[in-house]
Amino acid sequence: MTDYLFELHTAAMDFMDDAESARKKGDLVAAHKYWEKAWTLERSYALAIPNEPAFQLTRSILFRSAGWLAIESGKYQEAIELITKILAENPHPDVVTQLEEVLAEAIKRKRIERNKILN
Repeated sequence: MTDYLFELHTAAMDFMDDAESARKKGDLVAAHKYWEKAWTLERSYALAIPNEPAFQLTRSILFRSAGWLAIESGKYQEAIELITKILAENPHPDVVTQLEEVLAEAIKRKRIERNKILN
């Protein structure tokens, strides 16, 4: 993998740290913006990793990370689509349960959000 791709991940983690810091300060608007930036970069990195056996573990972990970042960004449908994609592509067995947990959380939060709108 190229240095450029790794830099995407590093930048995503920096934005994640910024989001956590903003959340702790009570600045939820800034936190949300940082989560979205982190999600965009991590998603790009995950999708750029080849779907090949040599990268199976790395790819699975990055998809899991991107899924959680999508959830934190309020992008529940995107998280569902991302995790569904990796689950259909034979993820690393050590990460399957965690991917399923991300998927379940995204579905739960999407349902809660939908119920808020309907009520």
